[in-house]
Amino acid sequence: MGYNGWSNKATWDVALILDNSSGLDAEAMAIAGEHGDHVQADDALRELVEGLCEELHPAGDLVSQLVSTALAQVDWREIVRSYLARIVEDARP
Repeated sequence: MGYNGWSNKATWDVALILDNSSGLDAEAMAIAGEHGDHVQADDALRELVEGLCEELHPAGDLVSQLVSTALAQVDWREIVRSYLARIVEDARP
């Protein structure tokens, strides 16, 4: 079961937030460009998002636990691959 073209709602949420923030979008694009379609890209993107969430809600409170549960559902590879597709598209003349 998917959500708005993504594998699930958590993946869609994260992709939407990254895409709608120019700074985060650029960071995610750089991660995909640097690591390509490898687990290192997935891990780096996950660490970026988890780090931002931890800044807002330190570990241990209810919100951080809920965020952690939601982030565990994210298909990081799917998001990385969407950025890789954009890189290829942007490189076309």
